Amino acid sequence: MTQDAVAERELGPQMDRQTYFNLLSDTDRFNVQAITGTFKQILEEEGRRVVLKAVGGQLSKPHPRKDLDFNVCLLPEASDQKNGDPPYNQYEKALVNFRILRDIIQRTIDRLSGFKIGKIIEPAIEEEYTNPAVLKTGGSITIVPKEPREGTLIEIFREAENTESVKKGPYVVLINTRKT
Repeated sequence: MTQDAVAERELGPQMDRQTYFNLLSDTDRFNVQAITGTFKQILEEEGRRVVLKAVGGQLSKPHPRKDLDFNVCLLPEASDQKNGDPPYNQYEKALVNFRILRDIIQRTIDRLSGFKIGKIIEPAIEEEYTNPAVLKTGGSITIVPKEPREGTLIEIFREAENTESVKKGPYVVLINTRKT
């Protein structure tokens, strides 16, 4: 089985970018392209490796939607840790990775007019297990269009680099700056 076939079986079918953009309203298409373009520019300036995918109901259900969901996997760099110390557990690693992601998103919003950061949900440990290796959430950040700009909320979920996607369904790769 090819690597693409394995990915499709695990994640669902990959949709091409143009088909995805055709699903969006003109306003949402403009907003997504502005945000992802600026986000990618910042990532390239820093030499960061990331994969950003559009996921969820926006790909399979009628529009308009209450939000547009994106998963982002920001791969760690050696310079991410203070003093070069590795994180001690998944929770600490998630906090470091989320802080970097939040900073990049804030700089993206600062370069664009018409958007603001809405809700921020920090990574959290699953209370039932109280184990720092089991996370309830990897964290998420909502980007909101400011008045008078219109458009749908964009919610970006942090995805750990070593996790397999549990949710099956179509997806679209919008940014892939992984070094090969």
